Parts: sequence; C-alpha cells; structure tokens
Amino acid sequence: MAQNLSTQWDRTLGGRDFDGAIAAWAAGQFNSKYASKGVSDPMLNDKARYKLHSAAEKAKKTLSPSGVKEARINIECLVEDFDFSGILKVDEFEALIAPLLDRLEAPIARALAEANIGNSDIESVQIVGGGSRVASVKRRLAKVSFFYFFFTFVKVFRGYAIAIACKLLTPSTLHPTPPIPRSSTSTPTPPTPAAEQP
Repeated sequence: MAQNLSTQWDRTLGGRDFDGAIAAWAAGQFNSKYASKGVSDPMLNDKARYKLHSAAEKAKKTLSPSGVKEARINIECLVEDFDFSGILKVDEFEALIAPLLDRLEAPIARALAEANIGNSDIESVQIVGGGSRVASVKRRLAKVSFFYFFFTFVKVFRGYAIAIACKLLTPSTLHPTPPIPRSSTSTPTPPTPAAEQP
C-alpha cells in the first residue's frame, strides 16, 4: 500500500505562468512597434489579451520538445486591425521563464525535509502535468534533485486529479490484477428470455 510522506507545492506556479511570460514578451514587442502610432497596449484589452495567451500557449508547446530552436507567433488583428508577428528563440524563452524555474527547488526541498529522506532514498520520480513537458523544466528538476525521472504525462481534469495521482503512485505489483480468461472457441450464452406476461 502506498504511503504519502509529504505534500508540498507552490500554489501560484504552473504552466499558465509560462504562457503569461510569453504573452508579456509578445505584448512588449507589439508595443515597441506600434505604441508610437497611438495603438493601445494589448494587455489592457480583454480580447487582445486572450489572443496573446492562446498564441503563447501554442508557442510554449512548440518550444517544449528538446531540439526545437524557435517558435513563430502570428496573431491577426491583435489590436485595432494591427497584426503581430514575431519569432521567439528557445534561449529567449528560457530566459523569460528563469524566475519561474528558480521556484521549483523550494517545494522539493520542503518535501524531502518533511519526509525525512534524501536523494539516495529515491529510485525514480513521476511528474504529471502539461508544464512538465517543457525541456528546461525537466533539466532544472534533474539538476536540483539528481533524480532519475520516469516522465508520465497525464492531462488531469478536475475531479480526477487525486485518483490519477494515486493510481500513478501505486506500484502495480502491490495489487496484481488476475488475467481474464478468454477462449476463441467459446460461444456466448444467449440471454434467458423474460417470462411472458399474461
């Protein structure tokens, strides 16, 4: 049976913060080009801000796999019929999210301290969530913890987060499921007809 030794987190840190960093960068690029023409800041407009964050999320996903060098961001009619087009390099992206990556260490350190264990006591780690796909997140976690990571990517929906986490953290050898016998020659038994009503 699995035992929970510690639960730690950073409540205000997640994949959306990476999106926000990219969106702020794109808004800055847009303002530097059009502010002199009197075009308003897209971050002050709800519709434009939504477009920025949607495009930022796509750029983050593009830059997440190792080996990808850049992501192109194109947004039509961002503000007042003015378009935005830009290229975000992976090194620029990692510089943008560096303050966020720095916050990954504290919850890990607190969890190890609360559980009273060290790195040598851990064989592997499973991480869950879209933000864990970002290559720099993987590198930072490995650098901080020196763990061997078994990456499990699960899209977690509202009510299923705890159930999925428990399933992932429970070794299958503790609760083996017996195989269901199957036969290619067996014939299904027809259902018994219901008694006829008078």
